[in-house]
Amino acid sequence: MTTKLIGYILIICAAIMLVIVLLMSNIIQTRPQLFSAKSLLSSVWQDYKNQYVEAASGRVINKQQSNVTTSEGISYTMLRAVWSDDKVAFDQTLSWAQKNLQRPDSLFSWEYGTKTNGTQGILTDQGGQNSATDGDVNIALALIFASKRWSDPTYMSTATPILNSIWSKEVVTVAGVPYVSADDIERLSKTRVVINPSYFEPYAYRIFASMDKTHNWMALVDSSYA
Repeated sequence: MTTKLIGYILIICAAIMLVIVLLMSNIIQTRPQLFSAKSLLSSVWQDYKNQYVEAASGRVINKQQSNVTTSEGISYTMLRAVWSDDKVAFDQTLSWAQKNLQRPDSLFSWEYGTKTNGTQGILTDQGGQNSATDGDVNIALALIFASKRWSDPTYMSTATPILNSIWSKEVVTVAGVPYVSADDIERLSKTRVVINPSYFEPYAYRIFASMDKTHNWMALVDSSYA
């Protein structure tokens, strides 16, 4: 077989491979997607509920951390429920939190679980009666989203006192600038105020500013990036 003939054969083989690749590419591009974004979101949400949300009560349980419930976990579940258009789950988790975590000032105790005497309740020995600002912020945010998605103003009415208490008890002023603190007790410090940037949530403050004109939420957006 001559070198010239071998060259022709290689060219033909390369052309055949190119045609095969183009055909396969076209098949892949035109093949229907097995999962739409909506069905994937629904599937992930169901898995999350099965793993962490108590079906009978709506309580959110952290099975990786001594089966405790935190206000942050409640807030993440409420956000996921409203994103997934699951009003039943949203209302159930909100109701559990209101009955078991919400304080008279409308903020939420941050940790609930098995106490040293074996009963279930707020873990006061670990400061569980204090608030966690990120949990309160995201619960309020979830309520605002719910009021819009389900056209129900009662959710906004529920969010309003939470927003008021976030501002009055979880925002501290340093050198004339408002900052979000990690909880409701930092403002009471007689020595120094510690600011934890991991609690800054400017995405939420922007939305709060559009719904609540009584507080300067945009100032918190600015201080989050200062």
